[in-house]
Amino acid sequence: MTNLNQSLSETELASFKRDGFVVIKKLASTQICDEMCAIAQSHLGQHLAPIEYEVDVQYPGAPKTVDEDCLLYTSPSPRDRG
Repeated sequence: MTNLNQSLSETELASFKRDGFVVIKKLASTQICDEMCAIAQSHLGQHLAPIEYEVDVQYPGAPKTVDEDCLLYTSPSPRDRG
């Protein structure tokens, strides 16, 4: 897939059907991604609704406490970890 006017490739569609999501690399510029991350971090810091912590849904492997859950959101982003 090279632009938004094209359909998903067969591989991307199969991935979506199998996993429930598809990763499309370089769909948005680094600047747009950074802006989205900054907005998300700001909203998380303000606890703007709607907000759902993994601890609340209690799926297997979810954090046991809100404090443990919140550590996930205050850790450096994967890009910052190197």
